[in-house]
Amino acid sequence: MEVHGVGYAAFVALATMLQSHSATDLEQFQTWMITHTLKAFAQVTSDLNINQIWKEICDAHTLEVFGKTREELRRIFNVSKEKKPHPPDAPRQGEWWTCVLHFDYGALSGALEAHLRKQGRSLPLGRNDVRQQMAQNRYWIEERKSTRLFGRRNPVACWSVDLDFHPLGYQAVSDEEFERWKAEGSDGWDPRKGPLYEIVHAVEKTAEEEAKPFL
Repeated sequence: MEVHGVGYAAFVALATMLQSHSATDLEQFQTWMITHTLKAFAQVTSDLNINQIWKEICDAHTLEVFGKTREELRRIFNVSKEKKPHPPDAPRQGEWWTCVLHFDYGALSGALEAHLRKQGRSLPLGRNDVRQQMAQNRYWIEERKSTRLFGRRNPVACWSVDLDFHPLGYQAVSDEEFERWKAEGSDGWDPRKGPLYEIVHAVEKTAEEEAKPFL
């Protein structure tokens, strides 16, 4: 807001000195500037809130709030994948799996709120506000009903995000960084995968482990 105020003050001072605008013009400009500033402030606040929720989701997953087994995790999360020739804007880095993370927000928020209450905290936004703010981002995929993804008898609202466009999903790295990672044996965590890929890997890894025969 201070940035907008400095620009406004400079413009008014110059306009007054040059007598280039009438008092009515300056009053209208002031009204526009106030409206614009308030909208910008509201957008920044919204971004902070929704980013905080995503961080809480990642932290809660690390603490196994959403479950440990394949059955537990898949009550909330599922993943669909599509092979692409390369990651976004990185044609020299080879094949890439685009991942869409699907989740039942009702089940997710219930577990997350119970976890936060134990710490004397709560989510900063209600369900409708969360959906509205997520829908303003490029990663959001139109909401739909699904029984297949979560193994439910009755349809549940399925929220989905494309991790290629999520700030906690795909992380762009230079070709040089990617080559260094490959040269080190590619045993460590892929630097192009942000925290939400931990949920993706947990769902997939759990399924693979349960598919192994008992020895």
